[in-house]
Amino acid sequence: VAEESSQFASQTAFSLKSGYRTQTYTYGQIFDCIRQCQGFFAVNGIQSGDRILLLSFNRPEYAIVVLTALCTGVTIVPIDYRTNEETVAKFIAATKPKIIFTGKLFAPLFRNIHIKKIYLEDLVGAIANFPLALLTQNQKKDQLAAIMFTSGTTGEPKGTMISVGNLLASIENTKKVISFPAGFRSLSILPLSHVLELVVGMLMAYSYGCHIHYLERINSITIIKALRRYHINGMAVVPQMLRLMAANLERTIIADGKLSSWQRGQELAGYLPKPLRRLLFVRIHKQLGGELTFFACGSAPLELKLGKLWDRLGIDLLEGYGA
Repeated sequence: VAEESSQFASQTAFSLKSGYRTQTYTYGQIFDCIRQCQGFFAVNGIQSGDRILLLSFNRPEYAIVVLTALCTGVTIVPIDYRTNEETVAKFIAATKPKIIFTGKLFAPLFRNIHIKKIYLEDLVGAIANFPLALLTQNQKKDQLAAIMFTSGTTGEPKGTMISVGNLLASIENTKKVISFPAGFRSLSILPLSHVLELVVGMLMAYSYGCHIHYLERINSITIIKALRRYHINGMAVVPQMLRLMAANLERTIIADGKLSSWQRGQELAGYLPKPLRRLLFVRIHKQLGGELTFFACGSAPLELKLGKLWDRLGIDLLEGYGA
């Protein structure tokens, strides 16, 4: 964290579009917040080996808490914000977190939980008066970094124990396959409780000096607007998102009477290098902001036909994992 903060100090690390305002933090500012948050942890009795629970939409303050925890040896328990109250209570009973970081919108989920709660919207104000302490890097590879709960689609959700070594190995091995230039613009739309988003969408992106964009609301309209407004280069997705985006594109193509041209282009693209594929489908790329080059896709099997469609548009697709 210290290395990235020094190398990319003046570059934007995180942005959040909230209403008519866009909240931004540089890498230097994030480093200061992590050092202050470390002091906040200490005052609240949060020590190496303790657990903290996070449940919220993705936002810069969520990332600040995660990075602080990983630096100080504190275990994060990120919960999908779509989880119901009963299941949240079970996760809390199983993990026994010292403190809960959440959003104000989710306060009703914790009305019967008697553990200190901090609203992420108020975090920066809450840590503002803490000194910029020397960052403590207090973790070992075999130390528990996170407890990630599965979706429970095949039974009761289970907490997967992920070590610091697991996270480092995932990042290092992914870097062997793909790299991002500093300033690469990514859009964070999967929950940070999803291990693919945590590893690729946040930790790996942060290590490369990427600019990570968060949205207050996530739906097909806000995603397309963000792709165009911020000229997004890449994002982590699930197959269903790729399926919906492809269906929307094809509906537009049919409405414009270009279906036969689209089909011929798809056949031809398989014989062309990536730059020519993007040129062939330049109108499609304009609809996606013009600079989208990369998807990391996980959580469910990716259909070969769907993967080929995006590959023939000239977009790299890395198949990941995680739920």
